[in-house]
Amino acid sequence: MRRGGVPRRAAAGTNGAGQRPGLVLAACSEAAGMAERAIWEIATRLDGGRFTVQVWLSTAPALDELAAALAARGLEIERMPEVDSPWDWRRRLELWRRFHRTRPTLLHFHCGSPAAEHFGTLLGEAAGAAHVVITEHAALESAPAPIGARPLERADAITVPHAGAAERLMCGALRCRTHLVPHGVDIPDPEDEWPAARAERERLGAGPARPLWLCPARLEPARGQAILLESLAELGRRGLPFQAAFVGEGSQREELERLALEAGLSDAVRFLGEVDDLGPLLLAADAVALPLLDERVPASLLEALGRARPVVASRTRGICQVVEDGIHGRLVPPGDPGALAAALESFHRAPDAARRLGENGELLVREEFTWARVVAAYESVYDDVLGLATFTPLVAGRG
Repeated sequence: MRRGGVPRRAAAGTNGAGQRPGLVLAACSEAAGMAERAIWEIATRLDGGRFTVQVWLSTAPALDELAAALAARGLEIERMPEVDSPWDWRRRLELWRRFHRTRPTLLHFHCGSPAAEHFGTLLGEAAGAAHVVITEHAALESAPAPIGARPLERADAITVPHAGAAERLMCGALRCRTHLVPHGVDIPDPEDEWPAARAERERLGAGPARPLWLCPARLEPARGQAILLESLAELGRRGLPFQAAFVGEGSQREELERLALEAGLSDAVRFLGEVDDLGPLLLAADAVALPLLDERVPASLLEALGRARPVVASRTRGICQVVEDGIHGRLVPPGDPGALAAALESFHRAPDAARRLGENGELLVREEFTWARVVAAYESVYDDVLGLATFTPLVAGRG
């Protein structure tokens, strides 16, 4: 019997005598994001001798390249329709038939749309998936609490990337099934990126006496760029020379450009839009600022730490699970432009101390946040669900 008294197909961890457990990695997103990146890393790194892996992606054209790359690695790919309504009987039946034909031992659903999560999970169970794991990559940021009757309550395990999201699941029986599995990051060889990084510093006008500060985040209210502009304006009034670059697009770009103009920062601030390769820009920066006003832990934070960049970020529950203030970077109260300005100025006035923070951050990422470690954590969750090993829910974090 499954939780809630609903019958579940019996399974001993395999699809049959002597067979490897069947694992379906599924996501219904319309564009490639963190969910699809996690699926790529799990599918390509997981021990092929332990699981038979299939990847199910939406039919969105934006995912064609990912599907082709996975297929080229020898993985079986299914393109599935998104079911976002209980009345979409045709797509529900099509999805049910596909799940019924596959009958995986494990269905690992990486969530984007709550509706797709709901119907995809329930249809997979109804069609014979023995166990369900749900990963909430970011959906909980805007989800109301408590979660209520969402399919999370029916899952064998739930994984979340940071403690801020986990707190929304700390009700009833969900606690013992919630696992903290962070997002991962690649750590490139700096020698591969330094030529492009030097070119970026020259292009943006940075130098030994003019630090380059980078803010890599979507231009949305919750990312705090308006707070950063207040900090930069204050530092400009103090006579501190600097160059600042905002990387990303979003609904606030025109407003932020207007604020920069009104603050007299036109020569010191650049809006670069989306970039194909963030790595060289991160390496080029003297410091990275992420003044977030919400609980997310952006991938750019880990990417900056992995490149030994000094980081100043908001002291939120999620970021405190990654960065220890004064050890791996500087944490400031969310929405406090004065504290943010002081941290950036300290990086410039005390470069040796800033460099030590960056080195500590790089060591942290290498020890805890590589994709190899993240995939190993997911594999431990699978083992726990299958009764093959023990996994400790909610890994204790810093702060």
